[in-house]
Amino acid sequence: MTFEMKTFAEARSILDEFCLRIDKKPASTNKTLKKKPNQDGNSEAWWLAQKDATPAFDSNRSIAYLTAYVQIAGSRFYGSGIPLEDGFMYPDRGVMKAMLHAGCVTIGINKQGLFKLTPKGRKLISGSGAASLAQLRPDRKRLVFDILKELKINVSDWANYKGPPAANPKYCYEWAFEKPDKFVVLCLWHDELEEENGSIFQIKNYRLRSKNPHPVRVRRAERADEYIARAFNQGLPIRVIIVDGGAKGGTKGRILDDVAWAVTSYDFDTGEHFLERGAKAEKNEGYQDIEYSAHEGEAWKRTALITQRIREHKFRAKKIEEALAKNHGRLICEVQGCGFDFFRRYGDIGRNYAHVHHREPLSKAPMSGKTLRLADLAIVCANCHAMVHVGGACRDLNTLIPSAE
Repeated sequence: MTFEMKTFAEARSILDEFCLRIDKKPASTNKTLKKKPNQDGNSEAWWLAQKDATPAFDSNRSIAYLTAYVQIAGSRFYGSGIPLEDGFMYPDRGVMKAMLHAGCVTIGINKQGLFKLTPKGRKLISGSGAASLAQLRPDRKRLVFDILKELKINVSDWANYKGPPAANPKYCYEWAFEKPDKFVVLCLWHDELEEENGSIFQIKNYRLRSKNPHPVRVRRAERADEYIARAFNQGLPIRVIIVDGGAKGGTKGRILDDVAWAVTSYDFDTGEHFLERGAKAEKNEGYQDIEYSAHEGEAWKRTALITQRIREHKFRAKKIEEALAKNHGRLICEVQGCGFDFFRRYGDIGRNYAHVHHREPLSKAPMSGKTLRLADLAIVCANCHAMVHVGGACRDLNTLIPSAE
């Protein structure tokens, strides 16, 4: 097992946190000793096999304990002691016995005291609202073919192959799939996911991957980019296949995340996008979010970027609504002296289309983010937006277009 080694104090703090949050009571004492855990599990086999009275596996107490153990040690840990930097934390035997009998965990080969979280256990603790990256690391290796069938995506063409349909190289190595007008399926690599302030997300750009000269990888990347843009525009949820291993091969595990994701930000100019677990998918037809490309190369802090992206999505939508109401259903460029209207110029294809601009550059956002107001955003046309940011600047909308005088 490999995981970030914690001290007993850190592990106990995590256990207390989940117990107080979920069960409303502090955790019971967990002893710690300076000795190796009983890895063969022989002395634990007796209580693992017993089926006498155990606490309810789905009680708040049991959920809190199991969630904490996975947060501390990942989806595999010894019942005889979770190794820490300064000792071992001993999982609650009654809770683990209940989880074992309920099928939320399995025990290792030859009755070793190594608990492994099952899909049922993963689903149980994901409902606690305390999901973590450790919980999402795949504990088994499912076939993409089987996952797509479970999602009721048509896989009939996979059979046009001499070998097993699930091994059809035309499909099984793809990164993106779709159920048209319903949802998009993406393969995301666990090591590329990030966690910040309780949110699990990924910032990515498949167009950068598409620069790889291998034509097959270029095609996969372009398809993924196309599906993500479509999901952002149409408000389609993202079902995520989480992969443990390298994107270039050597897959160790593969599971389907029970929680839907959403594309909460997409830069049509660069292809950079923001995927967030558990976010609500909303339609974004009619405007583009290209604000972040204007700050490429600037040394502004990543935490500010993450915080802003998580918070600002709803404000962009509200700004569009405000502008439509103010201008009788039209989006008109707010740059003084412009007033361009895509609908008036291009007809139906330009209806409700515009860019949303931050009046203050995001590079000035503090580490903790900033409170965003509708007045901080402006509706602009593509040309003006480009000119506002030429050379990495953020020019005033009232002086952008020179006076005719």
